[in-house]
Amino acid sequence: MKITQLILLTLGLASIQANAQDGVRYFQLITPAANDEPQYEEAVALWVSGEAAGGTQFNGSAETHSAYGNLTAVVRPDGIIHATWNYDIEGSEQSEEQLLKLDGDTLYIGSGELEERGPGQMVLKDPAKVVFEKALKEVEMSEPAIDSEEAAPLVTAVKEAVSKLAGAPVNLDGGLRLTQGWVRFLGFISPAEGAEVKNEAFAGSIGDEFQILLKQDEDKKWKLIRHGFRGAEGYFELEEASEEYETAPWPLEEELFVP
Repeated sequence: MKITQLILLTLGLASIQANAQDGVRYFQLITPAANDEPQYEEAVALWVSGEAAGGTQFNGSAETHSAYGNLTAVVRPDGIIHATWNYDIEGSEQSEEQLLKLDGDTLYIGSGELEERGPGQMVLKDPAKVVFEKALKEVEMSEPAIDSEEAAPLVTAVKEAVSKLAGAPVNLDGGLRLTQGWVRFLGFISPAEGAEVKNEAFAGSIGDEFQILLKQDEDKKWKLIRHGFRGAEGYFELEEASEEYETAPWPLEEELFVP
């Protein structure tokens, strides 16, 4: 089995007044590979609350350099989101001024000429000339309460998968995240009353935070993709269920604190 490590990123943001737009929304634009250029992905996780906003942004591809970092923003009276994207690319920290616009299930990232104000600091030369043509579509993601009717079949699938790994029936205490035919459970597991965990690795880690990812196949059956406990260093040591690696939809792994 192949072992990978995954850091779940958590952003702490200042407390602000909430409104009906609270909650994280996920937007994505994938430009297919063409003319010797690789597939390129742009993804934004965004929350809006009153006059403040924030989130994360990723731009890049598997074949070229990629940039990832935090968005801090304010919402102007005209509804435009004025943001600063502080990101890391190849170990270098940089920032870029952006204008964003929400329209239904679409997030537009404004395009305009940038100029350097300081080392690694790019700002819009003329914000009034920004055009909103780049459209990222919303990616649906739900987090049903683990004791809800909606979650019942997901809980059953997760329990079955974990029970096989542990060698005993288990209880779940945590949260579910569902998107694009994938489900993630993140939380804690414990043996069911009277059950004894037969898997020594599991028995030794009971009490540590646990993560498991399942994916629906063509027959709508859930199959195990990867699982693991959070180690002492804060990482999840995720074990692959097969030698063929499958990339999970990014909303499953993006962790944001929404004030």
